Amino acid sequence: MALIDEVKARYATQKLVELTQRDSTSATTIDDTVLGYAITDISATFEVEAGVAYDNSDARHVAVATAGVIVLLQLWKRSTIQELDPEWQAWLTRLRSLGQVTGRNRIVMRSSSQVREQQRQRPVAERYSDRDMQGLLPSRKPWRSQG
Repeated sequence: MALIDEVKARYATQKLVELTQRDSTSATTIDDTVLGYAITDISATFEVEAGVAYDNSDARHVAVATAGVIVLLQLWKRSTIQELDPEWQAWLTRLRSLGQVTGRNRIVMRSSSQVREQQRQRPVAERYSDRDMQGLLPSRKPWRSQG
């Protein structure tokens, strides 16, 4: 089932009408164009934040994505800036948590070796004298004779 069908199956038609028909109070049908835009945006956000493409066959993806569509439609209805909205931030946190479980860009431990900390010795500064540096120091004679 496509994400648009999942959203329509999980949420009441009247709620989706209210969220998608922002300017009309007498509308009776869902605006599939607005709903489609929200689904496209959530699918893109899914890939960016979770590190994996939305998959209809994974129930975890469906649960997070359908909730994201509703949150996004609510933000659009209120004309709220996404980055400042606590509901959007909570949804992003949920999506990132899902990404840690299902994302392809997570770090996976592949080694069974034990990590052992080695004791380090402090470096010892060698002592030197001016005599050791005598050939390296420039002469104190002036380059030109003063005259």
